[in-house]
Amino acid sequence: MVYHLGGGAQSHNWPVRFIGATFKRGFAGVPLFFVLSGFLITGILWDSRESAHWWRNFFARRTLRIFPLYYASLILTAAVSLWQGFGWHAVKSLRVYLLYLQNVSTVMGTPPRLALPLGHYWSLAIEEQFYLIWPLILYKLRSIRQAQAICLSVLALSAIFNGMLGLKLLPWNHSAFVFNVGGLVAGAYIALAKRSSQWNALLKWSKPAYVVGLGAYFLLTYVNLEWDRNFAQPFLWIGFCGLLLNCFQQGAVKRFMEQAWLRKVGSLSYGLYVYHVLLLPLFAWLAFHVAPAASRNTYLALVFVIGIALSFAAAYVSYTFFEKPFLRLKKFFPEGTINRLAKSVCTASVSPRLEPG
Repeated sequence: MVYHLGGGAQSHNWPVRFIGATFKRGFAGVPLFFVLSGFLITGILWDSRESAHWWRNFFARRTLRIFPLYYASLILTAAVSLWQGFGWHAVKSLRVYLLYLQNVSTVMGTPPRLALPLGHYWSLAIEEQFYLIWPLILYKLRSIRQAQAICLSVLALSAIFNGMLGLKLLPWNHSAFVFNVGGLVAGAYIALAKRSSQWNALLKWSKPAYVVGLGAYFLLTYVNLEWDRNFAQPFLWIGFCGLLLNCFQQGAVKRFMEQAWLRKVGSLSYGLYVYHVLLLPLFAWLAFHVAPAASRNTYLALVFVIGIALSFAAAYVSYTFFEKPFLRLKKFFPEGTINRLAKSVCTASVSPRLEPG
């Protein structure tokens, strides 16, 4: 949210310039999301794969969490686009979003021009593609070590592709699946290790991974900010795996992650993800009318404040009155023993109510 709402500040004043440069590194939130999502989803799949109807229940629960708000936002975007005169051609371009192929469309060509921005949905497309592929792979495997070997192989391949992208050897951009799957399988590896004899040994690497991974990221992006999406991204995966491991050990990180307000933010996280970019034209319009004569940096600060406040308001209203009725239907698709296991595994790092996506 800081990355999308707070970037762009430029000034000869070094504190303002520093704040603007720091906000631009907020892109790191996307790899963090992928690591956490891979961890949670893999844990759910591995623990419940022998349960009755595990496939049906998994996809039904993901559908109830993600589809209603997602497709409602597409309907809203189509309606506003027609109202503002974008025409049916623009609305028809939404069809790539219907099947979660927007990241493929972005890689291969120019994103469609619509009244409401949907550019952030490339990451949700990657998430859905992972949901489609990963359960099939895990179902065919018979041991945690086999699954971990696949995780490490995919992680290495994804890191190589990020390097090739950094060297401009590929004509794609950062939204391709192969550049981001490394974060998902890195989190998956941690989830599998949690269910094996490797766990205690892995915990010893938590602080070195955290310090080295995030330190290398900030060092590389200090040299060249654009490297945060290619050369530096594998270091983010390492750093965030270290951060996740720190959540299972006594200390400041664990105490911070257990704060009640963070759990509340977790319950609103999907709505925050959707609305903070989707409603950006509204935030910009309000900021302009609040202070039409403001300087550029003042205007950007207003967009940031208005955007954060209204994103939380929209997410709360959406979660309370629109998303919850669908979430109540999850009771018809129980996860079996996983609900108890997931709570014991994840309580130190995230809210049990946090749903990836």
